[in-house]
Amino acid sequence: MITASFQSLLQGFFTERLLRQRQASPHTIAGYRDTFRLLLRFAADQLGKAPSLLKTEDFAPAFVGRFLEHLEQRRQQQSDSQCASGRDSLVLSVCRAHRTGALVAVPTGPRDAQQTPPAQAHRVSR
Repeated sequence: MITASFQSLLQGFFTERLLRQRQASPHTIAGYRDTFRLLLRFAADQLGKAPSLLKTEDFAPAFVGRFLEHLEQRRQQQSDSQCASGRDSLVLSVCRAHRTGALVAVPTGPRDAQQTPPAQAHRVSR
């Protein structure tokens, strides 16, 4: 089994998943970038670690749930700003995708592809 660092998973998510596999637009990539900035800032504040020291285990479902609650509270405080709530909707979508397994190790070469199980598609009902 391949164990990848959080930093390499995050980089792979942007370079492999968004750019190569999904061919995401620059606006979509910027939205994900902003979302992860918020998550990393929240994690650093809550856990007392520099973002470069964060590990995948730090992002347990309960922690991500606290982050979502934090965003909901902030969104309620900023409800008069249409731009802020639109951005936060993207943030919430990204975090929900992370909780359902969308952020997985992406094979970087033929050897990794043989050892890494394919990502399963998840459908989130609302």
